Amino acid sequence: QTGKLIAAKKRDGYIEINPALLEITRYKGKKSATENQIAALEKQLGCRLPDEYRSFLLTRNGGQPNPPYVQIPAIPYIDNVGVSDIFGLFGTAKEYPSIFGAIKIHGPVLPQGYLPIARESDLFTLSLRKKDFGCIHFWDHETDQVDDDDRFLESASHLLAGSFDEFLTR
Repeated sequence: QTGKLIAAKKRDGYIEINPALLEITRYKGKKSATENQIAALEKQLGCRLPDEYRSFLLTRNGGQPNPPYVQIPAIPYIDNVGVSDIFGLFGTAKEYPSIFGAIKIHGPVLPQGYLPIARESDLFTLSLRKKDFGCIHFWDHETDQVDDDDRFLESASHLLAGSFDEFLTR
């Protein structure tokens, strides 16, 4: 019975969430994040990170995914988008692909409440807002939905995944 339900859901476009299927090559010389590092980031952000993302930082802490792309099901003209880096919790704001470097570079162009977590030419963020906490959003670098200062408008965001683990599965 359960197997039939899962098969029917997959036919309808649902995906089975299994982030362990994604191979992520750790950055050379980088280690897993510590609870203290995560707590410091949470203090800077003013909120606790979703458990799935905390677990990722504690075990993998960023890296280069293989395959190096994510499927984008909700946008008719895009099948998938490259993901060259998943940011890690290490280093300083001068180091990239550190989360701190990503906040420094991408934070000023994002609406409040979005944490940059991955990129290639496009950007992927983790929502820290109450209404969609933990969801992953895709920001197309070619969008014209920007303000006069070239900051993304909220309308430029595309909801990609309901959780960090779903993002890793895609």
